[in-house]
Amino acid sequence: MMQKGYTLKSLQFYAPIRRAENHVAVYRWYRSKTKDWVTFQEYGDTDKLWDKGYRMKTFQFYGIMRNEYER
Repeated sequence: MMQKGYTLKSLQFYAPIRRAENHVAVYRWYRSKTKDWVTFQEYGDTDKLWDKGYRMKTFQFYGIMRNEYER
């Protein structure tokens, strides 16, 4: 990262790593063709990601749902 010019490391946020009743899994989907990724919750429309070429699904953390309608 330092070779790319990044010099300062800073904390972005805290996230749970264990599932609880009001938690939803957050995954990173990677597209090798363009070498980019998107972050998506487990209940999202992942068919659209698949159609756009995102393949490598990797668990990142658990997000906290504000209400049941976020599923």
